[in-house]
Amino acid sequence: MSYTGIQDAVIGWDSEVSSPFSKLTRRVYPRTIRETFAWGEELWMHHGMYSQSISTAVRYFMTEIDIDGDDIDFQSRKNYIDQVRKVFDILEELATIGDDYMAFGNSFTTSYRPFQRTLSCRKCGFRAPLKQMHAFYTFSNDGVFKGQCPTCSYLGAFIREDTLLPKEKMKPKVTRWPPQYMMIKYHPLSQRKIIAVDLPKYTALSEGIRNGDTLFLEDTPWEIVQAALKNQQFEFAEGEIFHMAHPVAACCLPNLKGWGLPPFMADFETAVLVTMLDKYVETILVEYLMPFRVLSPSAAPGQQDIMMNVNMSDFSASVMDMLRRHRKNPTDWNMLPYPLDYQVMGGEAGNLVPVEILEHFEMRLLHSMGIPPEFYKSSIQGFSATAGPVIGFKMFERTWQHFANELNKWATWQINILGDLMSWENVNASLKPVSMYEDPEIRSVKLELSAAGRISDDTAFRAVGLDSEAERHKRMDEEEQGMIDSEDRQRRMDERAANTEAARVPGPGEQMLMAQQAQQEAAGGGGMPPGGAPPGGAPPGGAPMPPMGGGMSGGGSASLDDLLAQADQIAQQLLVADSMTRQSQLRQLKNQNEALHAQVKARLSDLEQQGQSQGIQLVRSGQLPTE
Repeated sequence: MSYTGIQDAVIGWDSEVSSPFSKLTRRVYPRTIRETFAWGEELWMHHGMYSQSISTAVRYFMTEIDIDGDDIDFQSRKNYIDQVRKVFDILEELATIGDDYMAFGNSFTTSYRPFQRTLSCRKCGFRAPLKQMHAFYTFSNDGVFKGQCPTCSYLGAFIREDTLLPKEKMKPKVTRWPPQYMMIKYHPLSQRKIIAVDLPKYTALSEGIRNGDTLFLEDTPWEIVQAALKNQQFEFAEGEIFHMAHPVAACCLPNLKGWGLPPFMADFETAVLVTMLDKYVETILVEYLMPFRVLSPSAAPGQQDIMMNVNMSDFSASVMDMLRRHRKNPTDWNMLPYPLDYQVMGGEAGNLVPVEILEHFEMRLLHSMGIPPEFYKSSIQGFSATAGPVIGFKMFERTWQHFANELNKWATWQINILGDLMSWENVNASLKPVSMYEDPEIRSVKLELSAAGRISDDTAFRAVGLDSEAERHKRMDEEEQGMIDSEDRQRRMDERAANTEAARVPGPGEQMLMAQQAQQEAAGGGGMPPGGAPPGGAPPGGAPMPPMGGGMSGGGSASLDDLLAQADQIAQQLLVADSMTRQSQLRQLKNQNEALHAQVKARLSDLEQQGQSQGIQLVRSGQLPTE
């Protein structure tokens, strides 16, 4: 009995009245889960609007992975997340798994642990990876590697050994299994499932193994190799495979037996109509898009038909010749001995394509799957004029809550598998809730209450999609880094000042005075050495020179002594002055007293010579550095 007949028998429909179940779409309704997958593949592969809408809705939930556990602190959580990101892009994996879940109602995944398969000689113990031994062995149907050892004369079966890669090279991969090749044994009470892959039908994997392909023999777990060689189904151990099944109504459980049902099956009739409309549109475009043009001899009413006297083949040849000349030279003049009629047939595809009807059924199919039309239109204008964007997105999140929960379960399962390989603690993983579309007023109120100390920072931070603990640690890290930067900056400034002081080289006069002062201190004080500065000498170039009068009082000898004493005092001051100050004061002195100016210059020359001589002696004695 057909599906329609079953419905009529159960409901008791009167055969004299046309049954509403007798429809074309009911005749092609899938009878098995494999037929359902075929329809899912048709919609996913050949209807871009459908697949793109699902992908957009799935990626709406791809926020960030959050790690939680009983004994997991902030730093451990951060290290965990960093390691997970280095191993694989878990958000991308979640997105593709979500596509499978929504398109086919089922997703089967396992975690592939990379390993190295090696062969060793039974005689000499020589051992090498399988990929380096492909020239020395043959693979038999009973799963034995036979050949001759490359280092000794042994000829026979090699010893096979599989070893997991070390932790630093361990990068597990997510394997997605085609649902059409999977088998499920389901207990309706305990809801326990035994899942297997039908290797005889999964030829893309099993044939490579049976043919002895090196790539398949290197990377396929040995249990699967054995099952493929025996042409058997391979049953997964409990916990080794994760099955995501789209929930179904209780009345469908006996028939589905643990399988999930794709969301489009809730409105299968619309899916069929969409495919039919696409076919009709294709036919219309092929037949009616390009117009068909016809030229024929014209016959005026009441006149004799000109074709009575003209051969039809000559007419056709003349018209085609005229068209060829027109294509070569559109401006050319064309002449025919008879009039023509021009007709255009077709070209009305724009009027025949049922655009509005097609859009109506596409939107109907999306609504039945819980996908908002905004994801297809790429618009964030809200889901309805009355509800507004905030409520619309919230309703969408609530409707797809089961989807987010399934993704969180998968993320926890996958990360704990990685943790077992890396000897980490078990944790719970979840996608951070999508909170960016929360009501702005409520979000503002939460932030104000947090600032006033009325609610926790965690409650307020989550309203804007932030983790309060993470932000607190970030702030502490920033403050600590700021202190480190300040200390580094101060240390660089101190080093720069020390280098500047060390690089400053004193002038010759200053070096001489420093040497004289050192000699005085070594001699225990006392009078000024010859040519030295007076005790408590004047600051270099800073104190004014004594009055430079030229008058001589008393006897001539007394006046000469005063002149020499004054010249010596001025020379001592100018000796330690900078060159510009010295030149300026010497010019001023020459204008006021040329005799005193000459004595000062002579005294300066003597002092400089004495300083050079003393400096050389100090250098030779090792009291003054040479650099």
